[in-house]
Amino acid sequence: MSERLDELRDRLAALTAESEAARAKALAIRAELQGATGAAAAALRVQLAAARTRLRTAEQRAEQTRLELLRLIELENDPLAGIGPEHPIALLPVRIETRFAGPRGLLVRVYPDRLHVDDHEPELIPEELAAALRYWEHVWRAGTGATDVERAAFVDLARTLGPERAVWVARATAPDPATRPPAPTPVGVPLASPPVLGLALLTLLLAFAPAPLSGAPTATPPGSPR
Repeated sequence: MSERLDELRDRLAALTAESEAARAKALAIRAELQGATGAAAAALRVQLAAARTRLRTAEQRAEQTRLELLRLIELENDPLAGIGPEHPIALLPVRIETRFAGPRGLLVRVYPDRLHVDDHEPELIPEELAAALRYWEHVWRAGTGATDVERAAFVDLARTLGPERAVWVARATAPDPATRPPAPTPVGVPLASPPVLGLALLTLLLAFAPAPLSGAPTATPPGSPR
């Protein structure tokens, strides 16, 4: 493509020079025609008509070359140029912020936005399980009615897993609320009734550890007998 661009630039330069020469020739003939009479004037009129024809032809060819050159430059600057239909293209979301700069200026800032992908996976990975255990231990140690502590614990969970995933992890691992101690339990003191995580933990243990586990946390569906 670069060779074609160079060729078009050279052609445009030559045609521009040809146009300028034809224009200068036509001006010279017209100036000479002003003082001519008779057969000399007739001959000059024929020459002027020919010069004007050459000028129009050169200008038309130069304009065509200029348009072709601009299209090729635009194609070369296109990041998708040359990509065949066998390659998929993804249009990703962006956030655009603008601000006026002076009477004729506009500043544009483009931020890549978050992708919305609905690929919910109900199984928990070990990192999510560990975060859930920390979350429910904070809630259980706070006792019942400690909404501020619950909110702070969930903020930590959301900061670790993301808000959407944190909602699912908390819901999937929710212990039986009837086993929650009514009074707060200080840190360092064993819980009289530790939180027993729900069905999602059991699914995780079966999926990632099919062999019997020794010392693994107890996992039962909420409300089931233990």
